[in-house]
Amino acid sequence: MAKGMYIGVSSKAHKVKKMYIGVGGVARKVKKAYIGVNNVARLCWSGEYQLSRYGTTTALTQQRYRLGAASNANYAIFAGGSPSSGYSSTVDAYNSSLTKASGSTTVRERYGLVGANIGDYALFAGGTNSNGAVAYVDTINLSLTRSGATNLAYAVTELAGASMGNYALFGGGFNSSARAYVTAYNASLTKSEPTVLSAARRRLGAANIGTQYVLFAGGAGSSVVDAYNSSLTRSTITALSDVFDGLKGASVGDYALFAGGSKGQTQQLTTVATAYNSSLTQSTPTGLSEARSDLVATNIMGQFALFGGGTTSGGRVKTVDAYNTSLTRSIPEELYQVRSYMGATSIGKYGLFAGGMVTITSLSNVVDVYQIT
Repeated sequence: MAKGMYIGVSSKAHKVKKMYIGVGGVARKVKKAYIGVNNVARLCWSGEYQLSRYGTTTALTQQRYRLGAASNANYAIFAGGSPSSGYSSTVDAYNSSLTKASGSTTVRERYGLVGANIGDYALFAGGTNSNGAVAYVDTINLSLTRSGATNLAYAVTELAGASMGNYALFGGGFNSSARAYVTAYNASLTKSEPTVLSAARRRLGAANIGTQYVLFAGGAGSSVVDAYNSSLTRSTITALSDVFDGLKGASVGDYALFAGGSKGQTQQLTTVATAYNSSLTQSTPTGLSEARSDLVATNIMGQFALFGGGTTSGGRVKTVDAYNTSLTRSIPEELYQVRSYMGATSIGKYGLFAGGMVTITSLSNVVDVYQIT
């Protein structure tokens, strides 16, 4: 991995973040710089982002799994979930310095809620409480004050959510049967209901492509991929290579990337990764390093998509797979402990993986942190 390069300014060392060279009177960005050592070119600086595991930060207030995760401009927020018994309303929030906020913000108690962000708000939608699936949407602002937006179109759990431009979208899910409803919220938290998914499905994946599209992919028994543009117009694009259940989505660069879960009628665990670019063209990058379900995904500053944890045929794992903006896969240092059903989101240069199930009788409150430099 490339080392940092520094330059002295007023007797202080400042890290070089970007470098340019004049070519034909035009400033060209230097992507990599090398130095000769024993007649061998050694990489001494890279203008590309580097990913590493930072370590752990202050633990969650409560051990729990199937918690919701989303961010607003000030905080990475983990909400709700299931503790050793019952349902949680707990909220834990971390700022861009990884300082855990104090306070008593809560959401309506439930597990399986799904997060997305829009404007100044982190939104937490759907899930399950003691009465079954719910349509709740809790919103948390920059001051960590909770309020409620208009409910989803339908009470559902096992839904998916993602954000683009002016909208946060939640789609699919389950309540006695798979559902196709899509609910959108703008930055003023005004609700709208665009055209439903082309196929009803649960345990689907969702991810955005910049501010242009939100994609809903796969789901139990489905290979369909629906794309919603910035006007909330739906199109149905190239399908996945098989039916996928429980896959996860994350955004990286100009791509929406989906990976993991199980495939086919036999529900075989899979490593398959599928990407769509801003032209909605499909590609198939290198798959995950381990076939697994019950994993989570997030991105850091749009520079890396991270897929962490999950369950393999041999049990829960602590593996993290990372994809850069060229869809090149790397495998950073593992999570602190094996676990599935975590929450994952990001704030600033950090990606956070929180909570989860360690064994069938043991839960976690650990918060793992990955960083880019």
